[in-house]
Amino acid sequence: KEQEERKNKLLQWMFLVVFLMITIVAYFGSVANASFYHQKNYSYIREVTQYTKEHPENAYVYTTALNDIYLSYPVYERIGAGDLANFRKLSDWDIYDREYYEFKDRYHLTNIMKDLYEKDNVYVVTGRVRCRDNKIDSENIEAMKTYIEEHYHKKVNYRIVKEFKNDIKVYQLYEIK
Repeated sequence: KEQEERKNKLLQWMFLVVFLMITIVAYFGSVANASFYHQKNYSYIREVTQYTKEHPENAYVYTTALNDIYLSYPVYERIGAGDLANFRKLSDWDIYDREYYEFKDRYHLTNIMKDLYEKDNVYVVTGRVRCRDNKIDSENIEAMKTYIEEHYHKKVNYRIVKEFKNDIKVYQLYEIK
């Protein structure tokens, strides 16, 4: 009985220590994240969205390099109704919501990957992206080019239309004939 009481007491202490460790890590992790966030660090994203807004005739699709769009806006600033109208996330897991279909209809898109090299008004915005194993990949456009060549059997190339800070670029893909 005495041995069982010691075992229970040891388990209680272990539980308490683990609980305290988790609490401390969670607290300092959130404090550290909050203290490292500065809106000015995301100002380059505002430059990208301003550029796309100034060219409403074009469709822009962006990769995970711009996942932090909303961090470039202050908490109490509302994103303008048309600010992101021609700017859509491009990913392998898309959400087929009303905005998706409106975007495709507005720019007469059928297959966004094909439209990237077939249409003159469809651009991709990408740069350094975080990929598997949490590594930074700055050759994202090359991966897209390879994907198109392997899956659509078209020879494509790209040109840089506009460059921004943080290695973000607007690219236009085109077919080599």
